Amino acid sequence: MARRGARIEQSRREVERCDQAFRAWLARRRAADAAGQYASQLDAVEYVMDENLGLMRGELEAIPLAASVPDIYGVCEKVDRQLVWVRRLWDYFREKWDQRDDPERRPVLAAADEIVWSCYAPPFRQLQRPVGPAPLPYIATEFSPHAIPRRQLPQYLRPSDELLMRALDELPVSVVGIPQICIANPWWLVLIPHEVGHQVAFELDGGRLPATVGALAADAAARAGGAALADDEWSAWAQELFADAFAGTMVGAAHLWALNELETGEGEALVQRVPGYPPPIVRRAVTAELLRCSGLPDSEALPAVPAAPALEELKIGGADRERVERQLGAVGAVAQALAEEPIVEKSSLRELLPLRVDQVSRSGRSGQWRKELAGAAEARPEPLLEAARLATAGALAEGAETMAEPDQERRLARTDRLRQRMLEVVPNCREPGKRAAREGAGAGIAELARELAREANALPLEEPVWSAEPAPTPDGVWVA
Repeated sequence: MARRGARIEQSRREVERCDQAFRAWLARRRAADAAGQYASQLDAVEYVMDENLGLMRGELEAIPLAASVPDIYGVCEKVDRQLVWVRRLWDYFREKWDQRDDPERRPVLAAADEIVWSCYAPPFRQLQRPVGPAPLPYIATEFSPHAIPRRQLPQYLRPSDELLMRALDELPVSVVGIPQICIANPWWLVLIPHEVGHQVAFELDGGRLPATVGALAADAAARAGGAALADDEWSAWAQELFADAFAGTMVGAAHLWALNELETGEGEALVQRVPGYPPPIVRRAVTAELLRCSGLPDSEALPAVPAAPALEELKIGGADRERVERQLGAVGAVAQALAEEPIVEKSSLRELLPLRVDQVSRSGRSGQWRKELAGAAEARPEPLLEAARLATAGALAEGAETMAEPDQERRLARTDRLRQRMLEVVPNCREPGKRAAREGAGAGIAELARELAREANALPLEEPVWSAEPAPTPDGVWVA
């Protein structure tokens, strides 16, 4: 009997140890979220943890001590497997939230939090809808010049991995990865609006927005060409087209400058095909035309963006030249359609997210922010929704200016001053009030949490996944 009781107690202690650690973490994260920006996200994680921990406790309490040793061990093993899954889910979110405890990353993520909210809230408010849970920014361990993965997929998908992926997809806790370069160069947080645009596209119209944008762009391109396109290229680019358009309305030409900087190349590099993305030369042309269609003249672009090379200068021929020439020929029609035709609730992009020239232009507020962050005037935080993103656009413009500074010592001094001022100002560009998520979401999350807990409890025994190749340990011993 002692052995039976000891085995049950072992699993029970692990459940309680996990629960205590989670409660302490949750209390710390809630205390740090003064604006309540992530209250609903933390609530969702708590729902899932509570349902799983409660189910595991019930399983252990229901074991009769008179049961056979194999039966008792079988139930305890099932509980232990479920606890491993619960910890993996929690760890996914914990490692991203806890980056805010690192002194080096804390100020950058504080700025990122404000920029996310500054970009995420406007479309919902424009449609007079409650603002849903905002994405959680974190510093990613990798950097892509196009997009940063929302989540990491395991190399091998087991049943517990598949359930984990489903939980991450269905829980209202989306994430936005930002590159490591933002720690030392926080003006590169200007990449956030594009990533937030992806999350808005998913949330704003039940996930239908990319398909709507894709069909609209494809129809416009077909009309421009006088016939249906030979392939489905424009509709396949829908997510990136919308995210670029979204970012342009948020920070103006700062987004176009970032695209130009990240996709600098010549010849084939500018016309290469990457699944899901327009070729760089086409992508930049659409973004530039969208800004013009939205009322931002080239003379007011901040920062100024170098003109794209003419197709004749790229020295490409054959099918690639014909393809890109056709795509560039459709740019004007596609941009006009994206700006003027309805994309959600009979609202066009121009109506949903009107670009404010007085905000994003050289002579507008972003231009003033550039001067203030450069040191020409005192930079003070503003308690306005748009302030964080406009200040970031201004900082990016000043960062671009410093790249042209010929004297290295002065260039480094300007860069250091810009970083310091930006990280003093942007985290405090915060509109007053709490950032509550939509009402009535709790019941749906609770049911999802119960369903996930039941499925986690029923996970089958899995074989460990071993690497196909042995790897050496530091002392030279090879292990599988």
